[in-house]
Amino acid sequence: LYEATRLLKYYLGVWNEDIRPLRTPVQRSVGFYVAKIAIGEPKISSKTAGVADTVAKILEWSNAQIVKPVQVQGMALHGDLFRKAVVENGKTWHEAITTRDVTEFTEDIRGFMTSIRIDTAIEVDGVDKTRTEYWTALEPIGYMAIWEHLADATTPLDQLGDPIMYKSLGKIGIDFIPFVRSPFKNS
Repeated sequence: LYEATRLLKYYLGVWNEDIRPLRTPVQRSVGFYVAKIAIGEPKISSKTAGVADTVAKILEWSNAQIVKPVQVQGMALHGDLFRKAVVENGKTWHEAITTRDVTEFTEDIRGFMTSIRIDTAIEVDGVDKTRTEYWTALEPIGYMAIWEHLADATTPLDQLGDPIMYKSLGKIGIDFIPFVRSPFKNS
């Protein structure tokens, strides 16, 4: 739409910074989703006593009202939103996982996550490394493992060496992986 105007200004040697935002509707699209989806507090209803209070506490500990707009922006930009359930010091909350760090995942036919691989760039003692976190419920014994390595995110797990942490899901006290994917659009 604005290509002819941009070319004319280029040939005339005029730099017009104001034309740049007009070339893409992404900011307006993302802003729309934040303005329409991330407003207000969710209504929690349950027939079981205490469930609504528990869910409200989890949302409070997750700082949901503050992080919800940022998470919706990420979902609109990247297409998916991944969350991880965390339990620490008697509190339970969920936190968003950076979508670009999720390099592989599988789901069952119901949409429940069955495995996930997260590769995050880190620096250890001045050396750039990759931290790979892998969770699976598909193996005979579900487990989670963490590696820190110099390889890239495409390296198969069996080539990463011994993990620095390994726990079976049973020892953690669960029989599922504590992640959920919220797709922007179901295909």
